Amino acid sequence: ADPEGRSLELQVSLDGYHFATGQFPLGMHPETHAYTVLESSTKALFLHMTMSDDPYYGNILKSNSNGTYFGVSLENVNRNDAGYVDFEKMIGLDGIALVNIVANPIESKVSKEKRLQTRITHNDGSTWKPLVPPKVDSQGRTYECSEAMCALHLHGYTERLDPRATFSSPSVVGLIMAVGNVGLELAPYDESDTFLSRDGGFTWEEVHKDAHLWEFGDSGSVLVM
Repeated sequence: ADPEGRSLELQVSLDGYHFATGQFPLGMHPETHAYTVLESSTKALFLHMTMSDDPYYGNILKSNSNGTYFGVSLENVNRNDAGYVDFEKMIGLDGIALVNIVANPIESKVSKEKRLQTRITHNDGSTWKPLVPPKVDSQGRTYECSEAMCALHLHGYTERLDPRATFSSPSVVGLIMAVGNVGLELAPYDESDTFLSRDGGFTWEEVHKDAHLWEFGDSGSVLVM
């Protein structure tokens, strides 16, 4: 226990010998909230701090370069009851990550139904924004959703049957494939289509109607669905 009477502290080390105590925003100490250590390929450390357990969602915290001071990067990020979080960094390009947020945090506590929306960052969690939807679908038709708030939403990590499956591949840097929909929020998986980005998530195109599995081959020159 520390002098303040806490029984749980996050200790961070850069060399395995010298440790420092992680400092968190007020009301977000790991002693009082469940947390998940997220993939952190850059120098900053990412944590998901659970702020609600009925239903489950929380805040993503990002540290400074040595992992000792944490600040809120994004609020209301989705997780499941096993502790897995809808957070995935792009393989091969640092600073790009995709998450799903709970768009109705207050309402969901009553209805127990989460309305999910996708966000992307290209600057390692400093800012997050919706995915820009394609103008037409794979058959050349415009989408029914024409409101300014319409965006592309993707099914994330918490819904995968195989946790080894990823949006991207180290052999095909810049390509992202995912299942999702264009609309105000994420639709059920069986009502979704398959989308592709060739530039790290800046632009997207629908490549096939309905949800499909896929594999990259021959450094991206072959794509099997």
